[in-house]
Amino acid sequence: MTTNEPACGNYTDLPKISDLQTQATFLAALAEAADILQYDAGSDPRARNALCGVIDAIETKANTLAEALGRIMDGAAA
Repeated sequence: MTTNEPACGNYTDLPKISDLQTQATFLAALAEAADILQYDAGSDPRARNALCGVIDAIETKANTLAEALGRIMDGAAA
């Protein structure tokens, strides 16, 4: 089966560019949330806890995105 998705081409087990773009957009939104929460984190323990959760989500999402991009690079090199 062929696909018009340029990143995965005929390698259908590789992630699609549209999926990676969605992950990157989500990651950017999490970074914005962290930026907003940092202002209240010094005085509000709830904001501090929320900031910790957002940072954890950023790390997880960034690692997932990096792994997916690595799979594309490995597939392109093959």
